[in-house]
Amino acid sequence: MLIEMSNGEKPWRSSVSAVAAYAMRGHARFVNTPLAALMVFGFARPKKHYTTKGLRMDAPAWHTGTPDASKLARSVEDALNAIVWDDDSRVAQLFVLKSYVELDESPGVAVKVAEADGLATESAVDFYRRVAERRMECMDTEETR
Repeated sequence: MLIEMSNGEKPWRSSVSAVAAYAMRGHARFVNTPLAALMVFGFARPKKHYTTKGLRMDAPAWHTGTPDASKLARSVEDALNAIVWDDDSRVAQLFVLKSYVELDESPGVAVKVAEADGLATESAVDFYRRVAERRMECMDTEETR
């Protein structure tokens, strides 16, 4: 039996599942193949990372606080079951990064899935930035409707 460790866990998984279902429209679910998954979690920076002139020179690039990377990844893997893949046991390669987002970027997670060995060439940070840009474009489009 799985016991949720956080009150925010269930809504988080529901959000991830809903976005994944939208992204998978017209695409077949991964079945019977070993997979690689890249998950880049972006966290908002605390105010102490900034001065009145902008980002502090000594502000860290990586988020090292809670929640830990393995719990975040497990939550996303479970949320993608029966949507992106038949079962998260198919994930043979898992790449997880926790970083901070810039002021103009939204916190969240960007996920890329491919057959195993298919993610070695892409920079995780470039991937996250592209997803953030696409998200902003979608928001702009929805606001003009």
